[in-house]
Amino acid sequence: MLNILLVEDNELYRLQFADFLRRKYPSMKIDEAFSEERTLYLVDNYQHDIVFMDIRLPNANGIALTSKIKSSYPQIPVVIVTGHDEIEYFQAAEQAGADHFFTKCNLDRKKIVEILDALIEKKNAIRH
Repeated sequence: MLNILLVEDNELYRLQFADFLRRKYPSMKIDEAFSEERTLYLVDNYQHDIVFMDIRLPNANGIALTSKIKSSYPQIPVVIVTGHDEIEYFQAAEQAGADHFFTKCNLDRKKIVEILDALIEKKNAIRH
């Protein structure tokens, strides 16, 4: 099963998103972080299959953090999930190496499931 890192400083949103993922994928392992330090620690010490990243974090920027993750671990998909829908954020996320970009108000759970199912399929294909 997948190992997910959910980086979000809004505790309620983080809990709701994690709950959605756990209900859909009960055996999924979900690590949670809300700071740059914790995020980098988890990425460096655990093998995550995907990272869901907020842009605004306490004393950190999710886009810069995405760039750091992608420079060390380019194989890990990073999905930006943010409350900011301005084109500048999308462009900056793309330049940082983000694989997908969703606004929180327009979060397409069906698309999230498609992304995760594709990762599961890819992971299973590698095992066989």
